[in-house]
Amino acid sequence: MATTAQIIKLRKKIQDFYDKRSGAQLNEGDFAFKDDELFDIIDDAVAEATDGLATAEDISAYHESLSMLIARADAILQIAQDESRRIKWQTNNEIVDPTKVGENLLNIAKELRQRFKDSRDRKLKENVEGVANRPAGGNLRFNDSVKTHGERNFDNRTVQRNRSSDHGY
Repeated sequence: MATTAQIIKLRKKIQDFYDKRSGAQLNEGDFAFKDDELFDIIDDAVAEATDGLATAEDISAYHESLSMLIARADAILQIAQDESRRIKWQTNNEIVDPTKVGENLLNIAKELRQRFKDSRDRKLKENVEGVANRPAGGNLRFNDSVKTHGERNFDNRTVQRNRSSDHGY
C-alpha cells in the first residue's frame, strides 16, 4: 500500500495539487484523482518497477524513483484520455483540439516511459558487465608492488636460499 508521502509527491508531479491560474492549493473536490486511484497507480507502478519483489512501504530509493516515473506516466495518460474524451464530447464526436492537449500529454507520458526503460537498460548493462568502471586494458590490478609473472627472474642461481653469513660459504 502506498504511503501518504508518495501520494503527495505524485500529486505534485502530475500538477494535481495547485491551481494553475492562482497557484493556490486545490480543494479535495477539485483533484483529478482520488486518493484511492493514486494508491492503485503507485502500487501498480511499484510492482512493475520491482518486478513484484517489493511493496510501496519497503521499496528502495532507486526503485521508488523508477516507480514514480511509471506512476507519473500512467496518471498523465489517464488525464490525456479524459481530456480527449471531454474534447470529443464537446464537439459532437469530432476531434477538434487546437491546443493539442491530449497529444502533448501523450508525448510526455511516452517520454517518461522511455526514461524508465533507459534507466532499466543502464542497470542491466552494469549488472552484465559486473564492474561498472573497468580500466581500458581490461585487467584489474589492485597490487602494483608485486611484479607480474613475466617480470620475475626464475633463474635458480640467483636465489639466495640457505645462504647466510653463518653458513660459511
